[in-house]
Amino acid sequence: MANEGYLDEIEINDVKKVEEELYSTLDSEYKEFMKSMIKDKITDEMKEAMRKICKKVLKKF
Repeated sequence: MANEGYLDEIEINDVKKVEEELYSTLDSEYKEFMKSMIKDKITDEMKEAMRKICKKVLKKF
């Protein structure tokens, strides 16, 4: 997330909240996706999916 600039507009005090929300979202809505990211080689499609998930989480902040 940080490497892609997604946190550039987030207040420093909110970074931990964003991180917690991202992990919560991944755990509750994207379990199978996360299993495949851990198990398989990360593809460009997986990276794009992760970007979309990050954008979804950041909309809350």
